[in-house]
Amino acid sequence: MNNHRWAIILAAGEGSRIRHFMSDGAGQKIPKQFWPINGRETMLDWSIDRAERVVPRTRIVIVVADQHRRWWEGKLQRLPQENVVVQPENRGTAIGVLLPLLTVLQRDADATAVVLPSDHFVARERVLRSAIENAFSTVDADSRRPVLLGMVPGADDREYGWVLPETRRGSPAAGRVRAFVEKPCIAEATRLRQQGALINSFILAAKARRLFDLCAKCLPAVARSLARLDPRPTTRAGMRALARVYERLPDRDFSREVLAPHARDLSIVPVRDCGWSDLGTPARLVMFQLSRNARAQPGHEHEAVVGIPPRFAS
Repeated sequence: MNNHRWAIILAAGEGSRIRHFMSDGAGQKIPKQFWPINGRETMLDWSIDRAERVVPRTRIVIVVADQHRRWWEGKLQRLPQENVVVQPENRGTAIGVLLPLLTVLQRDADATAVVLPSDHFVARERVLRSAIENAFSTVDADSRRPVLLGMVPGADDREYGWVLPETRRGSPAAGRVRAFVEKPCIAEATRLRQQGALINSFILAAKARRLFDLCAKCLPAVARSLARLDPRPTTRAGMRALARVYERLPDRDFSREVLAPHARDLSIVPVRDCGWSDLGTPARLVMFQLSRNARAQPGHEHEAVVGIPPRFAS
């Protein structure tokens, strides 16, 4: 069964909310996943290491954007070339999931994939790995239901998307999802906490075919357009065909347009506190800096986190 487990890393985003903070020595803005956030490693490095903890390197597929080639081309030499899926341009998270998903299905029709964003900090990777293994096992037991990983909300996590399970929080077992709630107000967040709601980590495990079918149900025209093409073209004609399709594609959001409409078709696995954060806003980057001495660096849990440059706190 483990021979069919894959990881898909989403690394084609622009990180527009914090990109103006991140630049190289020449002042060139760098997408957040490629920026050496602690002075040495990038969030993309963390994500690849995270994927290697649950699947072999040969079954890690990463989606990137062509306009970011200067930042990813050298960095991704550690992965097989055929595992790098290049989007002509970023078209949102739903399409960012679909294209590498088609690549996985092309190579393994029975694949089970975990989707990993490339902008997450995790202090205790062993805890997250256990949760991902739990999600894989849950999908093995019931292949019809994609499984989300849900994080316990902190003091002020209202900027995240929330997921309301059908059962109250407290059990490590997977439960069914009742609904998604985007960025609740203070009163709604209080009510959601009382009902055992969790933060949508955007980490998801599912049978690849089931996940594609769910995307196709929500975005039929997009799925048909991409399914007719080679998701990883190797000829100029194939690359031009993919680029022409992307020119016509609108941006599509995976959580809002695929997961939320089918909330009751999903399960969610609660994750024990693992020091998780989506470093997608200036405020979260500041919190990362302030807590760097209290947290462990991903993959090196005994070391202190170096943190981000002091200018972020200004």
